[in-house]
Amino acid sequence: MKILLILYVLFFSSNIFAENISDFQIEGISVGDSLLDYISELEIQKNIRKNSYEGSDQKFYDIEIYDSSLLKTYDGLQIALLRNDNKYIVQSIGGGIFFDSNIKKCHNKQDEIDKDLLLIFKNIEREYSPKIIHKGYTNSFLRSMRYYFDSGAELALTCYDWDNENDNVADYLLLSMDGAEFTKWLINYYNN
Repeated sequence: MKILLILYVLFFSSNIFAENISDFQIEGISVGDSLLDYISELEIQKNIRKNSYEGSDQKFYDIEIYDSSLLKTYDGLQIALLRNDNKYIVQSIGGGIFFDSNIKKCHNKQDEIDKDLLLIFKNIEREYSPKIIHKGYTNSFLRSMRYYFDSGAELALTCYDWDNENDNVADYLLLSMDGAEFTKWLINYYNN
């Protein structure tokens, strides 16, 4: 009877947790965490991306981390923060894996992660976009799987296929988790 009760609690607990984006982590960091729990304020300031969200109201900015003891699974992190927030609460976090110029390997890894996410997010809306032209580029594409939470938060799993001749950027996979406020702001930013 105890085992049955434990299994019942674990099963329903995991479904409850799967509905809240802050219960998931990228390199141990969740949306809603203070970044100061992981790196110093000096490191945050040193890693601010200079062209964060150009043309926006600058409500948010992001930092990029490539050389850090934080990195175990990913080659880099991109973390969005609310401007003038002295607690540095994570609004969005993305982990990137680089694939040089091998988009097929990126798609294979993306499919593998997507299968795992489909097991976790059984009751969440998922959208698949097989090929989208990257905004501002004519020969660069992205392939995306997006998961929409009832709270307005969003999880995205995206492969970026950069035009090798013009962009000189490696193809990469980005798994990102965006809190509700940042998601709403980002949609507005890209639609303007």
